Amino acid sequence: MPRRSARREADRGAAGAPGITAEVRRPDLMDRALGGPWSVTLIGDIGGFDAGSRLTWQGFGSVNYDVNENWVVRAGYRALHVDYRKGNFLYDTTMHGPILATTYRF
Repeated sequence: MPRRSARREADRGAAGAPGITAEVRRPDLMDRALGGPWSVTLIGDIGGFDAGSRLTWQGFGSVNYDVNENWVVRAGYRALHVDYRKGNFLYDTTMHGPILATTYRF
């Protein structure tokens, strides 16, 4: 991944006076988990608590590969659980399976 640069110019205020130009080069602010174009995503949440459903939770994990500056390919696994009850209706299930995705950043 290319290093980013920040360029700043400041004026001394007098017309025609030379300005000050500074250029700073620095690496990305966040280190990658695996290094290079590889990274890992882990997400989870829990909810419900009788505010609609009794309980919901999900977990997601993926390994990601930056193909170039715009394209990312992800392979992972997701699990989602829902426990919803209202009157005689009951929906209590866990769904899970693999995920393959691409992302385009612009």
